Amino acid sequence: ISGDMLIAMVKADHELRRVPIVVLTGSELNRETRDMLERFSVPALAKPWKREALLDAIESAIIGKHYLAR
Repeated sequence: ISGDMLIAMVKADHELRRVPIVVLTGSELNRETRDMLERFSVPALAKPWKREALLDAIESAIIGKHYLAR
């Protein structure tokens, strides 16, 4: 199962949709993936990421703010 598919499944599930998700990736995100993450307000960080950026992304995921960093 791909990460994209997993996120879509979690967000479609009534009981799981509020579980915070943060995407960490080792590569640049393609346009389709970036659009999907924006649609579901899922923060994403590409390597190399800094500790502070990760903490910000986690906080954003928990409180529901959209945060998408390169």
